[in-house]
Amino acid sequence: MRTAAKVLEEIRADDPNSEVTLNYIRRIIRIGAVPVVECGRKKLVNVDDVINLLASGYTIPEIEPVYGIRQVQV
Repeated sequence: MRTAAKVLEEIRADDPNSEVTLNYIRRIIRIGAVPVVECGRKKLVNVDDVINLLASGYTIPEIEPVYGIRQVQV
């Protein structure tokens, strides 16, 4: 279990020319694409889960922009 920064270090150790960024890893953690263990303020993930997700060709879904005022469901 590692933080996003440590996951990036592991990926870069295996592939120094990797284009994966810290921001991308943080985004897949934030949207729940990989299982997360929260330990205080830190979010820990399994490096193997992140690598498997990247190998599967996962893409982050795009958020559709909202134009105007949104109706709030009550």
